[in-house]
Amino acid sequence: MASDAGGGKTSRNVHEDICRKCGKCCRRKAIIGGRVVYLPHYCKYLDVNTKLCTVYHRRFEVNSACKSIEEAIRMRILPADCVYVRGIKGYRGPVEEWESPEAEEIFRRLAIEHDDTDLTAAPG
Repeated sequence: MASDAGGGKTSRNVHEDICRKCGKCCRRKAIIGGRVVYLPHYCKYLDVNTKLCTVYHRRFEVNSACKSIEEAIRMRILPADCVYVRGIKGYRGPVEEWESPEAEEIFRRLAIEHDDTDLTAAPG
């Protein structure tokens, strides 16, 4: 593991050590009704088998959607069970399932706000 010139771990190494490598932060996201919702697609640079970024050291150069831990926390795009947000009072991560009651409520409100058809209804 790389270390800083003083022999201790760098901030980046500490972040890497505590990451569970679940891959959730690499899922595509959308903001719907004021909430971040995970989409059922991953970043093209994520190896879905290992849950590791294939361009990790260049990720900010090649993928503008990739955010630093600090940006991700501020934007509330990390999952609520992520170790980086554990202990942050009131933190609400993205809605994780399109078919969850919370996602359905977001779609329902969005339909009402825009006076559209029911976005939760199955296509017919």
